[in-house]
Amino acid sequence: MTEHVHSQIISDDAAPEARRDAPHVLVAGPGYIGAIAALALANQGFRVTLVGTPDTARAAGDTRSTALFPEAVAFLSTLSDTLAEALDQHARPLKGIRILDRTTRFLRAPEVTFLAEEAGLSALADNMPNAALSAALAAAVDDHDGISRHNMTIARAEEIRDRVVLVGADGARIEGDLVVGADGRGSRVRETSGIRQTAWDYTQTAVTCRIMHSAPHEDISTEFHRRGGPLTTVPGVTDADASGPGYSSHLVWVERPEAAAGLARLDDAAFIETLGEELDGLLGTLHAVGPRGAYPIKGGTADPVASGRAFLVGEAAHVLPPIGAQGMNLGVRDVMGLADILRPLARSSKATGALPSDAVRAAVRAYVAERRGDIWFRTAAVDVLNRSLTTGLWPVRALRGAGLQAVAMVPALKRATMAAGFGARLPLPGSSR
Repeated sequence: MTEHVHSQIISDDAAPEARRDAPHVLVAGPGYIGAIAALALANQGFRVTLVGTPDTARAAGDTRSTALFPEAVAFLSTLSDTLAEALDQHARPLKGIRILDRTTRFLRAPEVTFLAEEAGLSALADNMPNAALSAALAAAVDDHDGISRHNMTIARAEEIRDRVVLVGADGARIEGDLVVGADGRGSRVRETSGIRQTAWDYTQTAVTCRIMHSAPHEDISTEFHRRGGPLTTVPGVTDADASGPGYSSHLVWVERPEAAAGLARLDDAAFIETLGEELDGLLGTLHAVGPRGAYPIKGGTADPVASGRAFLVGEAAHVLPPIGAQGMNLGVRDVMGLADILRPLARSSKATGALPSDAVRAAVRAYVAERRGDIWFRTAAVDVLNRSLTTGLWPVRALRGAGLQAVAMVPALKRATMAAGFGARLPLPGSSR
């Protein structure tokens, strides 16, 4: 049955000559991290099938942007010339991140600004519109002769002896040597591979859009720490559009769900007025706002991040609030680590019909060990910071304020914080090690 299913769905003869004997990796989930994983593994010589149904309309209308850390930009640029060119064209360097405390009227923590030059970098991150990133990844995948696509709504993952099978909602089946679960926070690969997930709800919603304003942002991202959650402005890629001259920024405004629903009901003029009050003149006069999106804020971690012949990356492995640009960058670090660990298996012979089970078990152990500390540290740090904003407990708020005060006053502590938060001068996972 296994051989019949495999030959029916994905023919080895359809693969390029150089890849017919290469191990076959199924990447579940055609989103950002799934496409990045497919490109990274195909570049190593694996035969890759990207499985899932892409939501091209939603991707094209995504109003968010992603701040990619230098290590992520460097890694993505090596995956595809198309992707490198898109990063050059659409990404805007962030020279710094400013934090302003608005959690209380009294005993506010001092303003803290992290500048790239303080960490010896030209930029802390490159801000990329999600729609442009999605389009570039899709083009890079379609141009790669080592990647094929298989549109299918994934119902479950199964292991049959030394093979893994993805089963569709319509009963269709596709078989490979390994599966990479990049199918998001509701991952069917994770759930049906018996991997545990601890999940939680922050009872918050992120409102996102693009805004046009009169004052320059100076390539500084500003994060207002507020009781409802952070309100973040990120420098936009272009500084003028049909609405008139000026500057653009991307907005991520986190609020309690009822407050976010109220913002969604406002017309553009009322929304701009309300936002202007929150920004307190930071960006001058706001004169236009783009389409708004709303995204519930969740958290979660999988343990372990690999089992059997399944490896989890991105939100299948961890879900973080939109604070400090950690989520996407952590997913890219997953792919970097996984590609590094699986590299020795890329040239394994399929003369015996599959990858040796002992080699796969060793790769699983190595990947779990590689990712455990990084995921735990970043998840815990973002979780503590987000909860410290919304808590009514004075001791917690005082401790957070004291921490920001120390960072503002002690240069060595500030540099260490930047290294931990933005990956500056830290040992890197995977291919960037």
